[in-house]
Amino acid sequence: MSNTKGFSLLEIIVAIALLAFATSIVVPALRQRRVTYQRDDLVINLNALMKLGWEQAIITGKVHRVWFNLGKNLIEIQVQQDKNSGQDKSFIRIDSEYLRPSYEWAQSLQLKDFFIEGEDELHKHHQTDEVWFFITPDGLTQNVSLNIFDTQDTQQSDAGAGFSLILNPFTAQFSVQSSFYYP
Repeated sequence: MSNTKGFSLLEIIVAIALLAFATSIVVPALRQRRVTYQRDDLVINLNALMKLGWEQAIITGKVHRVWFNLGKNLIEIQVQQDKNSGQDKSFIRIDSEYLRPSYEWAQSLQLKDFFIEGEDELHKHHQTDEVWFFITPDGLTQNVSLNIFDTQDTQQSDAGAGFSLILNPFTAQFSVQSSFYYP
C-alpha cells in the first residue's frame, strides 16, 4: 500500500469506458429529439395560427387566408379587406395583441406537395412562391394536405423522411401522418 494520492490507470480506463458508453446512448437520442422538435414546433405553431384565423373569421364575419411564402418559409394569417378601403391588396396581415400572426418554419422542412381540394397547387403552377387557402366566416376551411420532407431525419432512409399534415375542415386543425398522403 503506498501513500501516493491519485487514480490508478485501471480506474481511469474504467471511468472513460463508462463515459463513452453513456455518450453512445445519449447522443443519438438527443439528435432524434431535435428532429421531432422541429416537426412538433411546426405543427404547434401552424395549429395556433389556424385557431387564431378560425376565431377571427367567425368573430369578424370576414374571409381569412392562410398564406404560405415558400421562398421565405413563412406562414401568415391574413384578413380580407373591406372593398371601401381603397387598398390594392385584397388581403392584409391581421393584427393580434397576444399571438404572432405569422410563423417561419425550419429550413430543413421542405414542402413537397400542397393539396387544396385534391389539386396539387405547387405543381399545378410552375415557379410559384406563394400558396394559400381560405377560412370562411362560418369557420370552415378548404380540404388541405401538406407533404413535407425532413432533410435532417435520417432514421427512415439515408435521404430523409417525409410526413403529412392533414387539415380537418371543421376544426381547422392539422393532424400528423407519418408518411406522405395523396388525396
